[in-house]
Amino acid sequence: EYKSFMASNEAQIIQHFVEQELGVVDMGGALDCLMTTMCTDRTLPSTLDDYAKSTSHDVVQKYGSKIFERMATLETEKETFHALYNDGEYSKLGMAPLWSEIMDYLNPIVKDKIEAEKSTKFALFSGHDTTIIPIMASLGTRVWDHTEWPPYASMVNIEVHELIDGESESSVFTSDFAFRLVYNGQVYTDRMDGCHKDHDLCDIKILLDQLESFVTRDRLCDRINPTGGVVKTTTELVSTREGISLILVLITLSCCCGVCFTWVCIHRGRQGYRPQTLVHTLELGEYHDDEDDQDEENEKDPSFVVI
Repeated sequence: EYKSFMASNEAQIIQHFVEQELGVVDMGGALDCLMTTMCTDRTLPSTLDDYAKSTSHDVVQKYGSKIFERMATLETEKETFHALYNDGEYSKLGMAPLWSEIMDYLNPIVKDKIEAEKSTKFALFSGHDTTIIPIMASLGTRVWDHTEWPPYASMVNIEVHELIDGESESSVFTSDFAFRLVYNGQVYTDRMDGCHKDHDLCDIKILLDQLESFVTRDRLCDRINPTGGVVKTTTELVSTREGISLILVLITLSCCCGVCFTWVCIHRGRQGYRPQTLVHTLELGEYHDDEDDQDEENEKDPSFVVI
């Protein structure tokens, strides 16, 4: 589905424009620079200035109008696609450690009333636009369904409310606490599965159940490699003294094998090498039975000389 989306005519036109007219391959990086340029009231390149109406006629003829807006839409759709795919699995994988930190502030409030009095009343986390998209998507496929990139200074609020006995609907709120999810001033609580559409507040248990299904401080590598494999095996080895010893032995053996192999290659190379020689074969001397005479004759008339 994603390949079909990226192979669409519109995606191909925009990608070709980015490569040919802007000279870059990374559309996301280019869009970041262009957004910054626009939001600081500086001039966009004339080839895609939708707002000053100065886009050249040739560009419009080749790629169409409103090219900047179409770039932003395409990049948003790309980011949203993998953020929501497979029930937001990618978003849950990436945001699990951050959610774990947030839950460190939520749990003392809702699980222990004594601790709640001493708990932090306000916690602020700072992130990027590419943090807001997956953190919202990890709460459910209906929570983030935007076709607009998060604007500058966007804010996600998670409010925790203590419910007063007798003043809340028991059919809606089964615990003593509720939460409200707000994005840029707009209430998003009812977009979460299990929350009532007619209420701005939702039982805190629904939020905690959603988060506890994937939240961890680990990077959840087992989600990618459920059977463990090389990564898990290596991690287990280096966590024990015996494992470290085994790794050192393997490294030593590998070095020894490498040295032996290198020596054999060099030795064989030397045996195969024969320097060019000039051989003068002289006339053999007459053979004598007398050993001394033979030695004397050989001294005077050697059979060969190698130079």
